[in-house]
Amino acid sequence: MRWNSGATTQLLVQRAKPVTQWRRTAPEAIDLARRIGPPLDNAALAAALNQAGHTTGTGRPFDVDAAANLRHYHHIPFPGLLADGELTPRQVAELIGVSVGTVHYWITTGFLHARRGPAGRWCVPFPPQVEHACQQRATGSAHQHTDIDPTPRADDECSIADVAARLGVKPDVVYHWAERRYIPARRGPTGRLWIRFTPDLQAACLQRIATSYKLPGNVKAQAAQHLNGAAV
Repeated sequence: MRWNSGATTQLLVQRAKPVTQWRRTAPEAIDLARRIGPPLDNAALAAALNQAGHTTGTGRPFDVDAAANLRHYHHIPFPGLLADGELTPRQVAELIGVSVGTVHYWITTGFLHARRGPAGRWCVPFPPQVEHACQQRATGSAHQHTDIDPTPRADDECSIADVAARLGVKPDVVYHWAERRYIPARRGPTGRLWIRFTPDLQAACLQRIATSYKLPGNVKAQAAQHLNGAAV
């Protein structure tokens, strides 16, 4: 410090630590998590850290979310998601030929047994008898799509939402066109509709929008502008 008289006084102060340092989890807790964490789920890891007397950087006991954050930040491996004979809902959907939403519905209604894995994801025990029951249920359901195409999505295919965004209309409009076969679409392995959105198809869709008597005037005007710009 320099005084008005010209004299100086030297003071030594400790620089404040960044918040990321004083709220950091103790190194001992991190080391313990590295040693015992890989075979444990987040709930068991939190319980073990609490039992050892450790707390989070904010001084709170570990819970599932805090253990998950610690695992993610310090790259501590998760235990294996699936046990032997288990599948994910997406794998079940692809195997049975239904949508992922259908598999989740079967799980929530109790038709299909499943457990929550370490990251909170569903793990479905899938022995042959369960697969047979699912096949029968899918075949006998009036709500299942019969036009599933097992071919994966191609690079030049767009979803209903993508096409709607490009055209400036609501997805319901594109769904209606696909159901009425005004535009070609196919149903992929998970039940979603995919559209090969070529320049010719885009021009035809813009023409349909511009001449529609149901769509709002601003949407029709925007489509007409796109058509005129393409023509120029």
